[in-house]
Amino acid sequence: MKRILSVIIVMTLMMPALPAYALWGNSALEPVATATVKPIKPTTTMKPNMTSDDEIIIANSSTRIYGDADLENNIRLAAEAINGSIFNRWDEFSFNNLVGPREELYGYKEAVNGRGVIVVGGGVAQVASTIYLSIKRLNCIEIIEKNTYGSNYQGKYVTDEEDAIMTDYNANYDFRFCYVGYNSLRINLYISDSILYCELYERELFNN
Repeated sequence: MKRILSVIIVMTLMMPALPAYALWGNSALEPVATATVKPIKPTTTMKPNMTSDDEIIIANSSTRIYGDADLENNIRLAAEAINGSIFNRWDEFSFNNLVGPREELYGYKEAVNGRGVIVVGGGVAQVASTIYLSIKRLNCIEIIEKNTYGSNYQGKYVTDEEDAIMTDYNANYDFRFCYVGYNSLRINLYISDSILYCELYERELFNN
């Protein structure tokens, strides 16, 4: 009897390792799937007036926010959606693509827009106007699409109605431009004391 047990033990030790499902005695079962988790590359958000060593400011502008807390909330949400965006040569800026739908679902509130009408997301066009004030004289920028309120402009944040950019996500009125410089462009937006600031930085991609 002891001899038989010894033979069984030796044969068990010599058996090759079996997959997990074979141990259950049912070859129809599939092995447990495994997932490979890829590490996420951390990103950094640059704070106002924070630049890297190889960046230079090429333009800036500011507009005052005239309105209540709901208006400033909308402007802040739109500015935060764009802040820190980087564009290389031939990259296109699209206000609607970056900001997205101006809906209550995304935190937007009812406020007065540029033509004096109360709408959900009212005020976000001021962000587009402030960016436009920074880029409109730059040779490294080509305007692709620009719509303004024109004579319907009722706001005070810009003095020229041609600077009052009009955007409408649902009606597909966008503000778009292309960066044609040879470096990279970063847009910096922030609010301080009810003033919206826009700063444009260029970074040299290739050092001579």
